[in-house]
Amino acid sequence: MQFIETSVSEAFTSEVTRRESEINLARAGLIFAGSEYPQLDSAWYLNQLDLIANDISARLDPNANLSARLKVMNEYLFGELGYSGNVDDYYDPRNSYLNEVMDRRIGLPITLSIVFLELAERVGLEAKGVSFPGHFLVAVVEGDGDVIVDAFDGGAVLARATFLQRLIERAAPNTSLDALEAALRPASKSEILLRQLRNLKSIYVEQGLVEKSLNTINHMLVIQKDLLPELLERAALYDSLGYARGAVADYERAVSLLPPGPQLAEVHARIKRARDQAQKLH
Repeated sequence: MQFIETSVSEAFTSEVTRRESEINLARAGLIFAGSEYPQLDSAWYLNQLDLIANDISARLDPNANLSARLKVMNEYLFGELGYSGNVDDYYDPRNSYLNEVMDRRIGLPITLSIVFLELAERVGLEAKGVSFPGHFLVAVVEGDGDVIVDAFDGGAVLARATFLQRLIERAAPNTSLDALEAALRPASKSEILLRQLRNLKSIYVEQGLVEKSLNTINHMLVIQKDLLPELLERAALYDSLGYARGAVADYERAVSLLPPGPQLAEVHARIKRARDQAQKLH
């Protein structure tokens, strides 16, 4: 079971455990992709982002307003280069790998947003990821307001106030404005990476791809070690593989995070079963 325990590279661990301001989203995503594509050249893809940003910068008028600058960027990225959301095969795992997104110029809201965020930083736009439920977005800030950009929809732009008004109109009765505002809070880089990997993990779990599921979960738990759902999922996968030591370690960590109740009792029972199974094997 050594491959299970050591499948996360030192390069990925080093990247995602930096201070928030020092994490490079694209580099972290590409290092992760290297676990699926061993010949991947991260430096080449990072250079491609630099080249695209240079092309955008050459077309930008730095004195133009935000709307005009976003139009230039979006026309180049989503128009000339043809980046788009994969509406035909949304659950294709390739949509979650940054190298595949850049090669095929098609992806999910989260991965297309990562491309947008990386380019925005390079061309001098202040942009933040927004972990909106069900559909990742980007907020671009200028002056007293900001706009919401949907990278999955060709860079469609709405003023934040307009976006909020539409949310209010479609929200359940008695939904507070504070709750809607919270849904538009900026996401940290760690949260963005976790959301990207969680999408991929769900696909692999659904497809019954145990090794790929484990690889993705392992990377997630390096980013944040106390993700309860992932600890329980990994423990169950370890259990299914007969890897009792790993299962017990994850279950015990989950126990330290769970409140008293039926789920805690169930995890204690799983620990006992895993230990009993380990003794039978020896």
